[in-house]
Amino acid sequence: MYSIDGRAFMHLPLGSRVRIFKETPTKFILDLPDGTQAFFEKPNVKDPLEGTSLDTRQALLHVASELQHTFYLWGGMSPTNSNLSFPSGIDCSGLVHLSYRVNGIEVPRDAYEQWMKAKPIKRAELKPADLIFSAKSDNPKKITHVAIYAGNGQIIEAPQTGMVVRKISFQEKYGKALDKVESGDTVGERVVYFGSFLQK
Repeated sequence: MYSIDGRAFMHLPLGSRVRIFKETPTKFILDLPDGTQAFFEKPNVKDPLEGTSLDTRQALLHVASELQHTFYLWGGMSPTNSNLSFPSGIDCSGLVHLSYRVNGIEVPRDAYEQWMKAKPIKRAELKPADLIFSAKSDNPKKITHVAIYAGNGQIIEAPQTGMVVRKISFQEKYGKALDKVESGDTVGERVVYFGSFLQK
């Protein structure tokens, strides 16, 4: 994003929302919260999925995969590791929220709220881009983690502080093969649930 005098002054992470004040043939002009204005040059505004023929589930996984290696940051929604003036990173529910939002699907921000709003599904119904939730076994209704199912027993997750967004097998994460687990089962010290926001 550029100031009105043309100086680059801010990088907006993927999924940022802005309010357009005015549109010209070459620019989007924005009103900023401090009362100043800035602009985007239209050639620099790109749909990350433009030119692809991905269906919704593939598109969700594409965005989540693009976020691999982003640092974990609790409460984070800034999936860039560039030199910003604020900490950047993403947490587990932020990964889900952002992957869906970039694809025009609004889901809650928090893992517990995502679990509450998602349609409960059985393991046999689990498809790529559906969600896998987990809670500690001593408090099974307090969801503390969510991951995106990537298919073939794999998940994409933002695991914890000190780690990065990664793709890993369900078995490596939880110590049991996915095809041996049903929604609501206790696996080690976690209780696992499956949910979906998608119709197909």
